[in-house]
Amino acid sequence: MKGQASNLYSGDTTTRESLWVLGNSAEALAAVFVETSFPDRLELLAQQTGHLTPGMLIKELDKLDKPEVPVKIFHMKPQYLEEISAELASCQKHCRVLNGNERFVF
Repeated sequence: MKGQASNLYSGDTTTRESLWVLGNSAEALAAVFVETSFPDRLELLAQQTGHLTPGMLIKELDKLDKPEVPVKIFHMKPQYLEEISAELASCQKHCRVLNGNERFVF
């Protein structure tokens, strides 16, 4: 609906061109929620299981023509949390790792 915010949510879909086409067509995109389950060193496993790594995510975000939109990261495998967070630190987008206690009002 016109005048209402929208969010883009992706989980367990690995890379999807259609996702970013949808995000780019959203009139009032308020946030992107996307999983990043594995560190970069496990990219093959991520691809095989339908997940993303920080490096894969950064490449995917380059397809979104809305650099001001915040990106919320979730679904990180706990044993890789520190490694993924460190790799995401180089993200030049508005990436933020979620801890599970956030509330969002759009």
